[in-house]
Amino acid sequence: MAPAEAVRGLLAVDADFGTAGYAEVSTAVRLLGDRWSLLIVRELAVENTRFTEIHRALPGLSRSLLVTRLRYLERLGIIERRSTAALDRRSKQRYALTDVGRGLTPALQALGDWALTWQIPIRLQDPTT
Repeated sequence: MAPAEAVRGLLAVDADFGTAGYAEVSTAVRLLGDRWSLLIVRELAVENTRFTEIHRALPGLSRSLLVTRLRYLERLGIIERRSTAALDRRSKQRYALTDVGRGLTPALQALGDWALTWQIPIRLQDPTT
């Protein structure tokens, strides 16, 4: 089998997973599978764009970890930092999803829909995470 055919075989459309194979899903989980990254992306998707807005919306997330996660997502090209003219004392810095980040919104919506549909109790979650 030619290499191109082998690659196409790996990416063949699966009835349940579309074109995403193990490697692609594994990469996405490795990049974004921490506790906070997707929640930060969600906050930006609902237009909480200032640091303080994001921090208030995510109880349990420390300010220092939020800084770390924002920088990480920025390095990945998922978000960008924008400077705006401040009309008041609030921060001039805002964060926004890039095209790459906006591409995550259907996956976030699907995860939210799954959680609403199945309502798996928190006590049954994996205790190792």
